[in-house]
Amino acid sequence: MEDKKFKGLQERLEKLSWPSIYMFKFIVPTEKEKELVDIFEGRITEKKYSQKGNYVSVTSTFAVESGDSVLHYYKEASKIEGVVAL
Repeated sequence: MEDKKFKGLQERLEKLSWPSIYMFKFIVPTEKEKELVDIFEGRITEKKYSQKGNYVSVTSTFAVESGDSVLHYYKEASKIEGVVAL
């Protein structure tokens, strides 16, 4: 994704107070699961696999220092082929 695709998210994040607890949620093809989980550097993540096992929903909730930190995680995740941010 390009930075301009994150503009709306950035504007919403600027209205929040930081630091704050933030929930990240993505769906990714199962074969890309490790790439996504690695972005969260060992933080606790919840995973739920699709009925056929082709996709996995990954949720990670933790304290984030700023809106820029949130954007960093979304930008890193957007580099993974097939990822969908929720």
